Amino acid sequence: MSPIKIPVKPGLKFEDLCEVRIIPKTGCFVIEVVYEVAEHGQFFCSLNPQLAAIDIGLDNLATIVFNDPTIRPIAVNGKPLKSVNQFYNKQVAKYRGFIKVGKSRRVANIVRNRNNFVDSYLHQSTKMIVDEFLRLGLTHVSIGKNEQWKTHLNFGKRTNQNFIQIPHAKFIEMLTYKLYRVGITVVVNEESYTSRASFIDWDNIPTYQPNTQIKHTFSGKRVARATYVSAYGLKIHADVNGAFNIGRKCNPDGFDCLKSILRDRGCLVVHPRRITPLLERVRAQSGVA
Repeated sequence: MSPIKIPVKPGLKFEDLCEVRIIPKTGCFVIEVVYEVAEHGQFFCSLNPQLAAIDIGLDNLATIVFNDPTIRPIAVNGKPLKSVNQFYNKQVAKYRGFIKVGKSRRVANIVRNRNNFVDSYLHQSTKMIVDEFLRLGLTHVSIGKNEQWKTHLNFGKRTNQNFIQIPHAKFIEMLTYKLYRVGITVVVNEESYTSRASFIDWDNIPTYQPNTQIKHTFSGKRVARATYVSAYGLKIHADVNGAFNIGRKCNPDGFDCLKSILRDRGCLVVHPRRITPLLERVRAQSGVA
């Protein structure tokens, strides 16, 4: 009954439409179109299931490894989110210094633009991950996440600010429901000591107990932000090491096949394949490999 047209998903049928919500926010209104989607996922059945494990981080938003040693690990670039958050903090601090009382339309626009960029980047990242998993025929994904992991940080003022402002829980929620829609099982489990244990040495990975006095020791150590060294001096990417340990901890039977390979080769991979959703989209549109 009005000339206003709302773009929706192509092919959306009217009978699938549940409701349309108009949500007032600072400086704008958000219109949400809610509809039902039938489950038409691809459910796999294989004697040798393909498994993946995901380590959530900062510079690498998600580091993905597989129980197949022939598949190179993937690192989703998280630096664009750090960059937009740093610019957002500087701009908000600048204009709030001028405004002592009341609200500012300029600050509201800065907040809205930042939130829109973050939501878009998370959606593009999760879409790329789901497409890659479908191409590889994955059946099971393990994600590491500790409860209340952002409430007691001790990484320093700058790192704490960067880590807190990236919505990792929202990223996991998006990825979980998108994987569920295509029939891939997702398990979110705690990841204590996965970054400190040595995957190459196949260290035992304990579970954190807040009231215990036991000191756990591990074979290797992290010597740099992206370098982990095993007991015999073999190097592996630190985030890849943590992701493999998450897979071992969440799904030990699925990743147990890598134990014999480690004894023969020592190290599986040093450098994961980094992907940036925005750049990958531009390259796909321009036809650049």
